[in-house]
Amino acid sequence: MNVSGVIACLLNRYDPAAAGHTSRGSIVLEAMRSASVDDACNALNSEDHSAYSPFTCLIVGHDSSTRLDWTGARLTDTDLPTSDIFMVTSSSWQFDEVKAQREALFQRIWANGGAAADRVATFHSRRDSTHDAWAPLMQRPQSQTKSVAQVELTARGAEMRYWTRDAATARQLTAPDVSLHIPTAARRDGRVKA
Repeated sequence: MNVSGVIACLLNRYDPAAAGHTSRGSIVLEAMRSASVDDACNALNSEDHSAYSPFTCLIVGHDSSTRLDWTGARLTDTDLPTSDIFMVTSSSWQFDEVKAQREALFQRIWANGGAAADRVATFHSRRDSTHDAWAPLMQRPQSQTKSVAQVELTARGAEMRYWTRDAATARQLTAPDVSLHIPTAARRDGRVKA
């Protein structure tokens, strides 16, 4: 998150496409140079996408959020409702099944009620010994979830929390390995710039 209250999150996609020659991490850096979600989208829309392997980039602010999907052949730009709770995931293995299982789990956890932070932690730390390959904190013979990062956006700024896999498993997403508070800039009227 930057001081203007813009958050960018990148998920790898696994569409059949030529491998890019530029790190997808630079997409987040480009978005962070922007003062608004619209500015970030405009900047990313003007990039040479063929330089990157497929990706999904979420750009979130206080008043708007957008999802950009690059398949290796086409870029789509979707505005997301800021009042709704939603979950976005990626997987290099059986994507449609993994996505459906994770979405169903998220809906079940969300329907149980409770504090939003607790529900998100429950989802992110979920393991399933019978279906661990699709669990959010998954483990497969050739791959595993490496870490968990969460960003909580408030009127005063954002709190980013990070756990390694071992820490997330041991502490159930309490006591992060790293926690950063990033304040947003205030406007002259005292409201947060977004």
